[in-house]
Amino acid sequence: MKTFTKRAVTSLATLALAASGALVATAPAHAAATPTFTGLSVSGMKSSYTLSSKTKEYAFTVNVSGTAADSSVVTDDNGDGLSVLYKPYDSEFYGPKVRTLSSKVKDPSRPSISTYPDNIVTGANTYKLRVSAYTSPGVYELAIPVTQQNWTVSPYGKVTKIVKKKVTIKAHPKLSLAQTTYYAPSWRVGKTATITFNAPAYQHGGKVTLYYKKKGAKKYTKIVTKSLVAKKGSYWAKAVLKTKKLTKTGHVYFKVSSVKYAKGYKTKAQKITVKRR
Repeated sequence: MKTFTKRAVTSLATLALAASGALVATAPAHAAATPTFTGLSVSGMKSSYTLSSKTKEYAFTVNVSGTAADSSVVTDDNGDGLSVLYKPYDSEFYGPKVRTLSSKVKDPSRPSISTYPDNIVTGANTYKLRVSAYTSPGVYELAIPVTQQNWTVSPYGKVTKIVKKKVTIKAHPKLSLAQTTYYAPSWRVGKTATITFNAPAYQHGGKVTLYYKKKGAKKYTKIVTKSLVAKKGSYWAKAVLKTKKLTKTGHVYFKVSSVKYAKGYKTKAQKITVKRR
C-alpha cells in the first residue's frame, strides 16, 4: 500500500509539472502596436482650369490613410497605444510645391497652393489652388508632401510621402482680348502705317493678321500677317505690322491665331481715325 501511494503522489506531481509547463509554453506574447502610413492621394481637383479676370481659389482634398492622428507626438488621444502626428511638409520642412511642366511663357507666373492645414488628419484634408488673372497658361505639377511623426515605438522618427498631380491652366479669349493693345501714332495718309500690336505673353508663337475694308467695300481683305514674339520677362507678345494700303476712310480689325493653352480671338472692327495736328 505504501508503494502504491508513493507512486501515485510522484505521478500526480509529474503531471502537474507537465501541465504547468504546457501553460507557460502556449501563453500568447503581447505584440506592440506599430504605426502605419499606407496612402496619400488627391481628389476633387479638375484636370484643367480657365483663367478669369479675377483671382480664384479652387478647393481640393488630400486624403491620408494610416494610423489615426493625435493632437501631438506625446499624446495618445485615441487610446490606440501610439502617439502620431501628420504635418503638411517634408522632412526638410518644405511645404507644397508647384513646378512648370510646359508653358509658352519663358518666365511663367505659376499657380500656387494658397491654403492647407497646419496639422493633417487621417482621412480628408482641404487644400486650395490659387489661380490669379496673371497666371501663365500651361501645364503644372503639384507636389504635396505629408510627413508622419512618431516618437512612441520603434521605428521612431518621420516618414514622408509625396503625392503629385498635374493641372492645366488655359486662357479665355475674352481675357486675352482685354489685355490686347495696338497703335500707330505716327501714321499719315499715303505713308506706310507701322502698327505695334501687343498681345499677352502666352500668345508667343502665334500670328496676328490685319484685315481692312475700304469705304464702300463689302468684304474685309487680309493685308499683312506677322508672328507674335515675347521676350523673357516680358508681359507682352509683340508684332510690328507695316502696310501702305490704309486710307483715311474704312475699317480694320485684327485676328490672333490659337496657340497651345490659348484659343484664338479677334478684335472688334474699328473705324480708321485721322487726328489733325
